[in-house]
Amino acid sequence: MKCPAGDVPVLEAVGVSQEFVGKSSTGHRTRIRAIRDVSLRLFRRQIIAVVGESGSGKTTLARLFSLLYRPTRGEIRFQGEPVRRDRRGRAAYYAEVQMIFQDPFGSLNHLKTLRHIIGRAVRLHTGARTRSDVITRVHEALEKVSLTPPDDYAQRYPSDLSGGQRQRVAIARALAMNPAVLLADEPTSMLDASIRLDVLNLLADLRDQEDLAMLYITHDIASARYLSDVIAVMYAGEIVEQAPTEELIAEPLHPYTWLLLQSAPNPQHYKGNQSIGSGDEEDSEETEPVDVAVDLPGCRFATRCPRAMNLCADERPPLVDVGGRSVACWLHLTDDARPNRTKIEI
Repeated sequence: MKCPAGDVPVLEAVGVSQEFVGKSSTGHRTRIRAIRDVSLRLFRRQIIAVVGESGSGKTTLARLFSLLYRPTRGEIRFQGEPVRRDRRGRAAYYAEVQMIFQDPFGSLNHLKTLRHIIGRAVRLHTGARTRSDVITRVHEALEKVSLTPPDDYAQRYPSDLSGGQRQRVAIARALAMNPAVLLADEPTSMLDASIRLDVLNLLADLRDQEDLAMLYITHDIASARYLSDVIAVMYAGEIVEQAPTEELIAEPLHPYTWLLLQSAPNPQHYKGNQSIGSGDEEDSEETEPVDVAVDLPGCRFATRCPRAMNLCADERPPLVDVGGRSVACWLHLTDDARPNRTKIEI
């Protein structure tokens, strides 16, 4: 996949795999492979959306980037250098890479004021030490997310706010450190449909105003299309396709991407409204379970693919460059399949 010439990725996963130890249905210990050999590069001022159904591994990838997990194999790099995991290295990393969690209700301490919640993060990760410096940073962060007047909001508790306002507080807390990267894990999935577009527009504006890079994790390919520059599609712990957003929407190469698009609303239809999607995306997303504990020899999607061949069940396709984009599908990688290739119409 093409990348900005001469640029060093601000954040990068290099061949990361993540395995967990669990129990099988018979009670025996087994290794569950949540992520398999994933590489992803995020550049300055770029928004990459990682899209996939429940169990695809997208949240695990976000937690690897946030250092909540240590990869079984591979490494996480920041500005071209492996991330140090000692106390000082993690502190330096968290000053530059901040995560916005899915649940604005659970990620904030309801017993503390917004001034304390955001101010604590400022004291931990910045050079601000005096009370006036901390309060200034808190007010600046609240203004950036349009919670004004900031002095009024700083004295409130999370229980005084709506769901959309609480998510703005979570974003403000991340911004208070002046990070280079935001990791946004399903930041709108728990919000009412009427305010989802407001939060997406806020994230888009912050990318431009704050010079941020952003990893946007979502199951909703419609919101990914609305917000992102690049979409990476995950299935069963692997990236199966990655391309610039409009190229992927116009001509999806992987059958799984095509199926995701078939069930997604067109965000162009909502650009004049204050919503995106129908509000039922969580219920309508594909939920057929993916057994990540079983390491099949072929393509993981073969049993569900409408265009599967015998080869798909026998051998796993590699993720390779096809015309400046990445795809892992034998339909586009073998000479036998190319003569039979038909364009997937959307």
